Amino acid sequence: MSWKCILLLSFSALLLLCTPVNASTTIKINNKIIKLSTPIISHKGTKYLPIRDVLYSLKGELIKSRKHHHYILKLPKYKLEATLKPRRNDLSVNGLRHYLPSPILFLEGRLHVPVPSFFNYLGFKVFSTPSKLSIIPKAYTGSTSTSPKTSREMLN
Repeated sequence: MSWKCILLLSFSALLLLCTPVNASTTIKINNKIIKLSTPIISHKGTKYLPIRDVLYSLKGELIKSRKHHHYILKLPKYKLEATLKPRRNDLSVNGLRHYLPSPILFLEGRLHVPVPSFFNYLGFKVFSTPSKLSIIPKAYTGSTSTSPKTSREMLN
């Protein structure tokens, strides 16, 4: 069997193992609901979020390096630059290397990152329930009130 057949069978098996999460899951970034063009998936008990949709709402960009087979994520507003490698657990954020508990996935032409660990390494706060996911960047204050919001308030 050629390596192309083995690769195709492996990819097909991975697609069967990844299942879409509840389609009605609400995603909030900076307390604004965003619509995903690719669904959240679950693989081996970990939720994965398509990074390009999130970057669009954060005014960031994702650059593919064909030479080194990795992606560079840039969020100028938050002074963040991260290097991502599909199918790997390592992540570099502003030059510091981190190890994710689950690998970054590349499925159907989309890069999916594990939630919440990926965003925690970027310095973001993540609040999650089965039907809601809220991502709050570190520089975001949320409101002008002096009392901090609770986790439950962030999800509503």
